[in-house]
Amino acid sequence: MTIAVTLDRFLNGRITVAQPVSGFRAGHDSLLLAAAVPAEPNSSVLELGSGAGVASLCLAARVPDIRITGIEIDPELVRLANENAARNAFADRVLFVLGEAETSIFEPTPPRGEVEAPQQREALRVGGSRRSI
Repeated sequence: MTIAVTLDRFLNGRITVAQPVSGFRAGHDSLLLAAAVPAEPNSSVLELGSGAGVASLCLAARVPDIRITGIEIDPELVRLANENAARNAFADRVLFVLGEAETSIFEPTPPRGEVEAPQQREALRVGGSRRSI
């Protein structure tokens, strides 16, 4: 099943994303989340509940050479988020995977190695441990 989408621009047109017509739609909250992540070049970030990938893509636009893995429970949104990563030329460093935050983050190794700055929509908590959320 393919969901109905709109093409929207963020960061003054630097990012173009397809997102669902109905349900959650990214807006200023995604931009604020991306701006709040204390990430540096060559760091790794894990986003929980990635949706269409807007927060991760905005973060990728802000931080050079960052590696981001997004976990999303909805397979259509995972597909859409990966298409958005490719559309914005970030597919080599931003990846979205199907999973549940409750179980996926407790795997022995995150999909792309250690995570330095986890992000999620409801709360951003970055602790001393690279895997704390």
